[in-house]
Amino acid sequence: MSIKQLDDASKAYRELLDKMASIDKKYSSTYQEQTLDAPETLGLEKLTYTMPTDDEIAEIARQYYAASKTKDEQNVNTSAAKQLQSIEAKAKSVLEKALEGQTKVEAGRKEDLKNADYSAQKRNLTNSSVRTGALQKVNDLADAAIATLERNKENSLAALDREKLNLDNLTKEQLAALEKIYEEKILSKIGELKEDAARQADSVAKYNNSVDEKEANYQKSLAKQLKDMEEKEWARVQRILELTEKLGATGVERQKEREKYEAAKRILDQYPPETAYEILTSTAAFSDNLGSSYDQLKSYYKNLTDRNK
Repeated sequence: MSIKQLDDASKAYRELLDKMASIDKKYSSTYQEQTLDAPETLGLEKLTYTMPTDDEIAEIARQYYAASKTKDEQNVNTSAAKQLQSIEAKAKSVLEKALEGQTKVEAGRKEDLKNADYSAQKRNLTNSSVRTGALQKVNDLADAAIATLERNKENSLAALDREKLNLDNLTKEQLAALEKIYEEKILSKIGELKEDAARQADSVAKYNNSVDEKEANYQKSLAKQLKDMEEKEWARVQRILELTEKLGATGVERQKEREKYEAAKRILDQYPPETAYEILTSTAAFSDNLGSSYDQLKSYYKNLTDRNK
């Protein structure tokens, strides 16, 4: 036999055995337990979602704005630090100018005292009240100048201290305003996050409910299919019992053999007679299944084979 003939024979062999088994089942008066050829469950997995706590949501909201809040606070503090640096530079300049002024006044005092004393000596007024008065005037003028310089210095430093205080107050106000702004932003974000969490929880619940519903419907469908199969099987058994009562066991057996014969012939007629003959004679399974009609069918294909030689 060619490879195709072998394939054909194998196919026909399986088809014949399946058909014989199907006919045996059809005529059996024994109830066959019914089973479904379907998965026991849809196997759909449910989603899990853990609702975050209020503290967790608040922390998420704070972290959401943490970077921008820190940056804004740094900008305020950096600006304040630059202004403070400028004020301190001004204070240093005031002190330096005051010291420079005092140094000049003292130098002037020294020079003026020297000149006044020299003038008194030239006029032979060394021990006179005129010399004393002149020296006193020089000292008074120098002391007044130094007092003016000290007063101006203190006034300037006091003004700069007020600037520092105002800057400190302004910085605190700006930081407090930022704190309030971000508190409002965080509260708003908390509201959004709670709404999102609620929607997520609702979405998961709806999906899980749909899974339960689909599974319940699937189980109902399986139960109905099984019930229909059982009812169909009981109806088949009932028909065979009624047929047996009508024809007798022997009559039912003859009818079954006749149906097997016709089914086998329909299948084998699709192949060349020599192939059909080889299939029939390849195993005792067909003689057991076909009974008395086996020899008849075998002779039929043997005669066709001989006639074609």
